[in-house]
Order: sequence, then structure tokens, then C-alpha cells
Amino acid sequence: GNFVEYAPLFLILLALLEVNDVPAMAIHIMGGAFVVTRICHGVGLKADTMAGVGRLIGAGGTALLTVVASIWAIVTFF
Repeated sequence: GNFVEYAPLFLILLALLEVNDVPAMAIHIMGGAFVVTRICHGVGLKADTMAGVGRLIGAGGTALLTVVASIWAIVTFF
């Protein structure tokens, strides 16, 4: 459920930032970090405990990237 909740929002924010002339390097770094955090989240899912460090890094990193992209979009708009 986590991917379905966060990925569309993040990708829309990333597209909005790209349309508003945010430097390409920043877009690539945020996109790459998003992919890495999602991989960490998937690797961190363990069937026996469902609590792994990778899951924490993945979920927290995804939320952090979404907040950063949101704030950047607001600042860019104003």
C-alpha cells in the first residue's frame, strides 16, 4: 500500500518541478534517491517480522523526499 500512496504524488511533484525550471541535476538526484528508498523499502520487508531497517529507511526517505519536493514546489511557485 505504501508505494501506491506515495509514488504518484511524488512523481507529480517531480514533474511540476521540472516544468518550473528547477535544475535538472536536482530532479535527477531526487528521482534517483526515490528509486533507492523504494528499493530499500522492498528489501526491508521481511515476512517473519515485517520490521527491518530497510523498511524504515525506505518509508522515511520516501516521506522526506515528498516533503522536500512539496516545499520546493511551493517556494518555486511564489
